[in-house]
Amino acid sequence: MPFELDESRLPIVILKGGGRATEKDLDRYHSKLEQLLAQGQKHVIIWDIDDSAVMPPHLRSRLAKWLKDNRSALKRYRLGYALVSDSAVVRGFYTAVFWTVKADFPRKTFKHMEEALAWGERLVQLPPSGRQ
Repeated sequence: MPFELDESRLPIVILKGGGRATEKDLDRYHSKLEQLLAQGQKHVIIWDIDDSAVMPPHLRSRLAKWLKDNRSALKRYRLGYALVSDSAVVRGFYTAVFWTVKADFPRKTFKHMEEALAWGERLVQLPPSGRQ
């Protein structure tokens, strides 16, 4: 499934899919995030990952470069990042990535979307010093 963005819960943005994402999907995702950052919109990203396929290496590299290039703005406006997956293996992989790759906002994995949404809603409500 290519990326689908759901902004109906802003400041929580839900990203669905990913494994079969294309360059165009990633461009659209980055464009939307750049709009949020340019507007000074604090936000939480919840990625409901498609477990059927892994994002191709060239797209992972582009995503990593974008994150590096936008680190300052993300530090300022991103309140948190969650990944939702039914797969314990996928959650374990991303938990390991979260431990090894530095970020300036909380990150967490969840098995169920409801848990991730509740976490995101708490982050949106907390003052900056109270984020977890």
